[in-house]
Formats: sequence, structure tokens, C-alpha cells
Amino acid sequence: MKKGYGVYGDVGVATLIVLGIAMVYISYISAQLTALYQFGLAIISMVAIGIAITRIKSLNGAFGAYMIGGRSGIKFIDRLSRRHRRFWNAMAMWGLVLGFGLLTYPLLKGRLDKRIYLFGIFSIIVFVAVLLPNMLPALQLIQLPQLQNVVSSASAAQGTPAVMGAEIIETAVSAVLGFSGYVIIAILSNAVYIGSGIAAFMLSVAQGAPQISHVTQQVPSVAPLLPGIDIPLIPGIIALAFLLVVHEFSHGVLSRVYGIKIKSIGMLLFGVIPMGAYVEPDEKKVNKLDSLKQSKIFAAGVSANFIFAVIFFIPFMLSLMYLLPLVSTPGVYINNTLNGYPAAISGVQPGSRIISWNGHNVTNITAFEDFAIASERPNATVVLGTDKGNYTLKEVQYGSNSSKWIVGISVIYKQIAPKSGFLDQLGFNLYATMAFLFMLNFLVAVVNYLPIPGFDGWRIYKANIKNGRIVTALSLIVIVGLLLGVAPLVANYL
Repeated sequence: MKKGYGVYGDVGVATLIVLGIAMVYISYISAQLTALYQFGLAIISMVAIGIAITRIKSLNGAFGAYMIGGRSGIKFIDRLSRRHRRFWNAMAMWGLVLGFGLLTYPLLKGRLDKRIYLFGIFSIIVFVAVLLPNMLPALQLIQLPQLQNVVSSASAAQGTPAVMGAEIIETAVSAVLGFSGYVIIAILSNAVYIGSGIAAFMLSVAQGAPQISHVTQQVPSVAPLLPGIDIPLIPGIIALAFLLVVHEFSHGVLSRVYGIKIKSIGMLLFGVIPMGAYVEPDEKKVNKLDSLKQSKIFAAGVSANFIFAVIFFIPFMLSLMYLLPLVSTPGVYINNTLNGYPAAISGVQPGSRIISWNGHNVTNITAFEDFAIASERPNATVVLGTDKGNYTLKEVQYGSNSSKWIVGISVIYKQIAPKSGFLDQLGFNLYATMAFLFMLNFLVAVVNYLPIPGFDGWRIYKANIKNGRIVTALSLIVIVGLLLGVAPLVANYL
């Protein structure tokens, strides 16, 4: 039998894809597994399925990651590049202004259309004022407890003077520095908070009472977005595949606009999960172009992602207003149980929705906290009602020298949680797909402006700032900030 296995190979690959999705889903819903084991099961599944697909289809790959590609994509890029060249040039220039704000003019040494310049600044203001605040519901779909708590608090605080003042500052910073400056400042600011948490943890260690929560409660700057683990499975795969293809195809179109040959095109997958797409132009010829044309090629991907973020914003808002209320139920959910404490011993399941506490209906986090405080006393009996069963628990002392009495659960308030019916799940996944197509296109565009190797921002900075030491220093500062940003995730597994 020839390599590739013909139609039998295609059936085998389809079967493996279905199996892969099923394994990730099973790991995601397995409440009896800790987050570490859920993640591990998903990774092992993707490695095994990726290796099987590479062998069946004779693809290049290793450790479950492999590349797929074809000539038809290059022909499609050629057709696009021959049409509406003025649009492609304007789109790329607009992306540069979004990235660097008012600083775009001195960065490009005045080589830009003033109308596009002004429209780009106007676009930044609209994005910060309209798109960013409405991203909060979509952010709640990311399964990071620290992020969800912050988003819930931010949603409740919208419209307050403090939040409105912060939005004015964000708008001003973004207009001047662009989204490149905005995301750099955000990463470094968060790194300061995380650094203070690490310092507090080290102090607690020195005092003989380690409190890792000083770190774990911080919001990580860097987090994996794995469909089925950190984000909903099918919506996550659809959104990631779409944004990666759009991003890379746009690089290819601008390359062809400037006469650069495309060597190859394709997508990188890990098991069944899209991890990246690639369009490989002739780099030697790209490097011979002037800095403005190079910058346009590098900015084309983020420009396209911004355009599609705007396009998907409308169906996202419509589904948020009219579809989501029909298929979801907000409430207080059990995030985790503490080993050795009554809730864990009695089999209380993480992910359960809390219905009642000692007979009182729990509808929001404030009500829960009030009921929990009222019951906090030595050996008090608590009747915990959840959507997965009722439990009678006895409060016990938290630690040997503490005055706190607990049953051993941590909770989280979710404004967005799907109902269990099939049509409800279908509607929720439709909402989640719109949410991720909007949010991830926007976030990927913004993050790609970072001046670190491998990102579009790095190449734009290098093409326009002749002093390489400045770019390198800025890159190192951002990388240190990102490394600090990983600390909350690492601390969760300690």
C-alpha cells in the first residue's frame, strides 16, 4: 500500500481528529481531575494523535506537532494581491498607525498619508472607548480563576468615576504610543503587581508561614489558550484557525504586492489544535526593500486581525444581548476544594454551582459571602446545596493557629455559564464562537506589536530604529515582564 493510505488514510485522520476532540473534552469535564492532570491528559492525547496523523499522511512533524500546506493557498494569495492594491497598502499603513499612534509619524520619518494617519488615531480612540470595555464578557470565557474574578469586579465597576478616569488615561496613552506602547505598559504594570506578590510570599516564607496565595491570586500576563482546557473546545479551534490563517495570508498578500515570491504556505497543528500558520516569503528580497515597505508587510497581519475584530464585534454584541440570556445562567461556582478539609472529604465537586447555603438561596457572590461569614464559628454545621447534590459539612479550623473556621472551598462568580440542555449548549457555543472571533483577533493583533523576537513588532522596530541597542534593551525589558507574568500559573502547581 502506498504512503498516505489513500481514502483509508483520510478516514483514519478524521477518526483521530474526532478522538482528539473527545479526549480533550473528557479531560475538560473531568471534575475529579486536578487542573494539572487535565492539562497533562490533553497534552498526552494531542502528542499521540499528532504522531499518528503525521505517519498516516507522511507529514513533517515531531512530538505531535506537524505542518500542513499546499500550492492552492499561494495561488489564492496571488489573485488577492493583483486586486485593490491601494486598499492593501492603506490597510497596512492603518495597522502601523494603530500600533504606534502619534509616534508613527516620527517612526516612519513622515512617510505616510495624513488621512490614514488621522483615521488611525481616530480608530484607536474608538477601539479603546467601545471595543475594549465590551470585551469583558468574552474574557470571562477564559478558564483562569484570577482573570474571571478581576473581570467580574471590572464589570460591576463599569461607569464609576474611577473606571471612567482609567479609560480616559488608557485612551490618551494608546493615542500617543499606539497599541504597542499600551500593551508594553500593561505587561510591565502587571509585572510590578506580581513582583510585589512574590516579595510578600518570600516574606511569609521567612516568617515561617508560607502564603503562596500572594502569587496565585495575581492575574498572569501570559497564559496558554488551549481549546477544551482554557477556552471552550469547538469555538476555540474555529477562532484560532481563522485568525492565524487571516494573519499570515495578509503578510503574503503584501509580499506579493511588492513582488516578493512566496516559497511556502501552511498551518502548524499540535494534535488537532491549531498552533500557528505560516507564509514564507523570500526573506532576502524582503530585506532589500526599503524600511516602509518592510514595515507594511510586517503590519499587514495585525491590520487584518483588527479588521475582522471589528467585523465580528457586531454579531458578538447581538449574541451577547439576545442569545446569551436564553442559554446561560450566572451564579457562584466552586473553583476548588482544599485537600483534607470537609468539602474534599465529602466529595464536593469543583465546577459545581452553589444553589444554597444553610437553606438561603445563593444568587451572587455578595450573598454567598454574607451567608458564609454568618456560619463561620467552631464546629458549625453547614448544609451546602449545589447543582450536583447536597452536602452536610462541619466547619473546621483553618490551620493550627488560625481563628478562621471553614469547610474548605474556594468560589468564583461567573456571569456567563451555559445551561445543560443540548440546544442551550449549541447556542452557547455559537455565542462563544462569535466572542472568540472578536476577542482573539483583537488580542492577537495587539500582542503582535510587542518588540520581542518572533513577533511582527520586533521586525517593525528593527526596520525603523537604526540603533539596535535600543530595540534589544526594550525587548529584554518586555521579556523580563513576561517571565514575571508566568509566575501565577507556575505557583498554582506548587
